[in-house]
Amino acid sequence: MMKVTIGWHSNLHSLLTITALKKKYMAVVKSVEMFEDLFSTPALFLMMKNFCTLSIAIMDMMYIKNWISKLSLEVFFYFAFIFVSLGILTVYAGNIPLELSSIKTVLLDIMSEQSGPDGSFCGEKQIQCIFQRDVTVLTGWKIFNFDRGFLLKSLVTVIAQAVLIYQLGVTVSSSGGSSNTCSKNCSAF
Repeated sequence: MMKVTIGWHSNLHSLLTITALKKKYMAVVKSVEMFEDLFSTPALFLMMKNFCTLSIAIMDMMYIKNWISKLSLEVFFYFAFIFVSLGILTVYAGNIPLELSSIKTVLLDIMSEQSGPDGSFCGEKQIQCIFQRDVTVLTGWKIFNFDRGFLLKSLVTVIAQAVLIYQLGVTVSSSGGSSNTCSKNCSAF
């Protein structure tokens, strides 16, 4: 009779522990979602501003002859500001899904430690609801997700876009010059 009482009390304690952990996890998720709602739009505008500045600076480098002597200090400070601000934003925003995953791992560990002798888990349905929930990530107004590789992918994209625009400009200006030369030569005949 005493063993049943101790087992029931232990089972109740496990259920209360898992319920408390679930409530704390859900509070963290709600806080992250509230933070996402507040700062996703400013993050989008910050990213757009930084990428436009980066693109313009790269195009200036290609268009202006001797840009190093004219713009090196300005470009250095722009790039430093952009890389530091985007780096900090990306690293901290990329850590949020990793931290939430580690919390889920802790919940799973506690659940497995508190399993019954028959292998049944106390509060298994509560934990399954948490595991089936999508991982919360920070976004830029739901347009893009901040993850660990976001900074590298986005900077390569912006640089490639700036080089493409420059090359298109050079191609258009050189083809426009050759057609003018042809029309001048043809009118002479």
